[in-house]
Amino acid sequence: REGILKAKLEIMEGIREEGIAVFNGDEPLLWNLREGKHRRIYFGIENDQCDVVAEDIRHMDGGMYFTELGMLTNADSKYDMNGIVWTSPYTGKQYTLSGTYNDGALQINNTTLNQDMINPDGKLGEAFNKNTWVSVQTAVSYPIQQDWRDWSGVSLVDQYFENIGKYTVMPDLPYSEASKSDDLKVKWDQCAKAITTNSWRAIYAKNDGEFNFHIMNMKNQCKGYGWQQCLDWSLQEAATKWQLQQEQEAMKAQ
Repeated sequence: REGILKAKLEIMEGIREEGIAVFNGDEPLLWNLREGKHRRIYFGIENDQCDVVAEDIRHMDGGMYFTELGMLTNADSKYDMNGIVWTSPYTGKQYTLSGTYNDGALQINNTTLNQDMINPDGKLGEAFNKNTWVSVQTAVSYPIQQDWRDWSGVSLVDQYFENIGKYTVMPDLPYSEASKSDDLKVKWDQCAKAITTNSWRAIYAKNDGEFNFHIMNMKNQCKGYGWQQCLDWSLQEAATKWQLQQEQEAMKAQ
C-alpha cells in the first residue's frame, strides 16, 4: 500500500504552489501524511475531523446524488480535475478529466442544458439543480440549517420566498437571449451610460432641485438615444421567458 501511495502522490508534483490538494481523510495513510507544502483539504465519512464530512447519507432509489468526486467539486468549484481518471458507473468506460467544476457548469448552462430542466433519466422528477434533489434536501450539514428548516417549514430559500406570497422566483429556463442588431447595440450602450452617469449624479445631489434635474436629464438623453427601441426589445425577451416558464410548469404538472 505504501508503494501505491508513493506513486499516487507523484501527482502533487504537478500542482501549482498556490494549489490545493484534496485527500480522503478516511484513509489512514493519507490522513497521517505530513509531507508537501500545498494546502490540504480532507473529506470523509467516518473521520469527523475532516474539513468536509458527509453526513445523513441516504440511498435514494432513482434519485440524483453526489458521487465522491461530485462532493469534492461541489465543495470547491475551482477544484482542479486535470488528469483525474473517472470511471462511469453505468458503462464502465473511463474518462480523463480536465478543467474545473465551474468550466462544466458554464458549458451546461450556456450550450446544453439549464439547471432547472427535469432530468429525463430520473425517477423522482428531479431537476438538474442540486437544490431540488431529495438527497440534498434531506441532508443537514449544520444544526442551524435544521433550525431554519424547522422554523420556516421548507427546505429551500426559494420555497420560503414563494410561500411569503410577495415574491416569485424565476426558474432557470432553456432561454438564449436574442441577438441585438448593431444599431440597437449602439443605442443600448448609450442609454446604459446615460442611466449610470446621471444616476450617480442624482445620488450625490445636494437638494431636490438638483436631483430632479439629473433625473430629467437622464430621461431626455435616453429618449434621444432610442430608449423606446431598447424597451421594446426587452419586453419581447420578457414575453419569450414567460412563455418558456409556462411550458416548463406544464411539463412538470404532467
